[in-house]
Formats: sequence, structure tokens, C-alpha cells
Amino acid sequence: MSEALIQKSRAWFTPAGLLLMLWSTVVTAVDIQRYGIEWGMYWWFCNLALFGMGVGLLIRSRAVIVGWLSIAIFTQTFWLADNLLQLFTGRNTLGLVHYLYQPGLPMDEFLLSHYHYFTIPVGLLALCYLPRKGLRPYPLIAFFNPFIFAVSYFCFPANQNINCIHEACVQSFEHLSGPAYSLSFWAFTFVLNLVLANPIDRFFNPEIWSVRIRSIVSVCLKGAVMAGIGLTILDTSYKLSLPSLNCLDAKTEGDVDVACRYTRYQSPSELVLAYRATNHSVFRTVCTTTIAFDGVETPLNDSIVIEGQSSLDLSTVVPSPSSDTLLSFKSSCKEQMTN
Repeated sequence: MSEALIQKSRAWFTPAGLLLMLWSTVVTAVDIQRYGIEWGMYWWFCNLALFGMGVGLLIRSRAVIVGWLSIAIFTQTFWLADNLLQLFTGRNTLGLVHYLYQPGLPMDEFLLSHYHYFTIPVGLLALCYLPRKGLRPYPLIAFFNPFIFAVSYFCFPANQNINCIHEACVQSFEHLSGPAYSLSFWAFTFVLNLVLANPIDRFFNPEIWSVRIRSIVSVCLKGAVMAGIGLTILDTSYKLSLPSLNCLDAKTEGDVDVACRYTRYQSPSELVLAYRATNHSVFRTVCTTTIAFDGVETPLNDSIVIEGQSSLDLSTVVPSPSSDTLLSFKSSCKEQMTN
């Protein structure tokens, strides 16, 4: 293939790289806005690989793409398998994607999560047009792998278990936890990333392929991208067929807003509902809050005190609905008299 033809075949690198970086940025922004920066929902390997792959495409770096692919192929393969099993059997087998189908998960977050379908085929497709020369991926893996795991372990709450560093994410192995597990799991993934990088780098090498082989591999990977679009549409239809939980916000006469924040999986029959009470007045306010869920009103607290011009984040456990359900808050507030 001539140099001019190779350059033309890489024309999609820049828009694709910008799209992947934008996608990752939007995922990060939504996670921070919804859950807070301290939870680290944006620090999962898959989202970082999405951004890293975009950077690799933008700068046309084979080493960067191979490095992130070695991570993505390990982490995302399990996510994809669990997602497809859920989609086609209705059963959550590995426990990795149950959060996607819980009632109350916003549709924007659900759709954004489907970048998992595209990261690997797009990265492999790019390798079909990048010669195997220059910087190798191993120094990048040697830096980013331990750095990402160190941040996951030391900077975010253990109960968030970012990148499965505190306990196994697969539900059958949740008993594996603690410092010994964390060190062993990191060491395993570190070695695996280095090992996977070698066959990825050697096999997806346009210099050893004929034009016909390159064309066949390219068509197959483009087909995988198109299949990802189709599966996303199918999965969205499946999600819409499941029970939903929609929350109405309530504003009290005491200038206190009570708003839903997010739901989190607790068990097959229960959800954790996080909500926020915001006091817009300048006075300290005492409130009692009631939740109306499926037509049944339940007091959530005896009383909460909210300082003026501040918010209070709270949570409660609610039953997972078996049909489309509307949830609403009722609050009774009064100013707290101070001496």
C-alpha cells in the first residue's frame, strides 16, 4: 500500500479520537455531577481506556493504543460477556452490569456506558494502519497500570471498590478481599497487561499482512463496530421494557428542596435511594421528610437540621419496583430558633 493511500486510510483517526475523548469526558462529567468527585466512578479502567484510546488515535501512536488495548481487552471482555448474557437471557451472571438495569438509573448514563462495545474494535482497527515501529507499549503499561491501581486503592472509598482493587467484582468471588487480595490482583493484572500487549502488537501488524488480509480484518472490525450500534439499540429496547422508577422533586413552603440524586443496587429486591435536601433560606431549618413510594407514604427521619444556604446528602433503602413507579417526597420544615 502506498504512503499516500495509507495516509488516506488514517483520515478517520482524528475525528474518531476526538469522539472517544469527548465520550469519556462526558462520562466523567456526568459521574462527577451525579455522584461526586470523591467517589471515583470516572476512574474505572474502561473509561480511562476510552480516553487513552482517543489520545492514541489523535497522535497516531501505536504504543499508546496497544497499551490501552491490553487493559481494555482484559477488563471489557467480562463486561461485554455479562452484558450480552443479561440481554439475551435476562439473567445477571457475573454481577458486573446489574447497575445498568436497576430502576432509577438515568437513560443518559445507560447509553453512555455502551462505549464498551466500541473501544476494542476501534483500537484494533487503528492498528491495521499503523506500522510497528517507534516506542513500544511496555514502558507506558509499566507506568499507567500501577498508577491507576494506586489511585483506585488510596484515593477512593473502599466500599466503591474502584477497579475491583479491594474485593473481587465477580459475584461468585466476592469473598476474595483484603490487602493480600489487592496486592495479588494488581500483580496479576500488571503481568497480564504486559503479556497481552505482545500478541496484540505482533499480530495486528500491517507490515506482515497482505492487502487482502488487511482488507478482511478491517471489514470484520468495522462489522464489530456496526454490531455494537445494533446491540446498543437492542439493549436500550430491553432496558425500556423493564420496570422504571421515576422521581418527582418536591419544594416545601420553607424554601427547602428535596431531590433525588441516584439509585444504587442493594440486593435483587432493594435499592439504595440517595437524595439531597437543600435549604435556600439563610436560616437554619428543621425538616421531617416523607417518601411516597408506590402509593405508600413512609417517614424517612424524625427530623433533620439543615444550615442556611447549604445542602444535606441522605439515603434510604427502598423496595425495587416490579412495575413502573413514581416516587415523590413530602417535607415539613420550620426555622430553628437560636438564642
